Amino acid sequence: MTLDTLSELIQNPKGGGHATTYRLYRGDVNSEYGSKGTTAHWVLMTRDVVPNSRDKSFKDQCALVKGSDEPPHLLDATVGILMDHAMSGERLFSDSPFSYTRCQEKVNDYQTCVGGLSSGGLSLHLWHDSDIVGLGFLRKL
Repeated sequence: MTLDTLSELIQNPKGGGHATTYRLYRGDVNSEYGSKGTTAHWVLMTRDVVPNSRDKSFKDQCALVKGSDEPPHLLDATVGILMDHAMSGERLFSDSPFSYTRCQEKVNDYQTCVGGLSSGGLSLHLWHDSDIVGLGFLRKL
């Protein structure tokens, strides 16, 4: 599974699920991480950003994560958000209100972000500190 293959799968979910697409998939995020895959694993991820994690630096956001929890990897967050949408039609990390989670991966010293899921799709890009960018977290099982 890669971000590129996922972009094709989510347009026509098997079993009649809720289809979507990438609304914004920045070229530099795509070129750096689009074809990088991962081994199969389970994760438990927050359904939105951690309270009080918005408009802070990534370092300060990471200080809010405790124990075996960690900031999400870009592919894990994207898969989690989109699979939930495909199954339920719900929009986690949505555009109402706008909500993005920073991820562990970087491009040119900026953390990648994923979120803003709307009827037009999901955004994967880079963002500075902002009141719409917080931090979700996950636990690998």
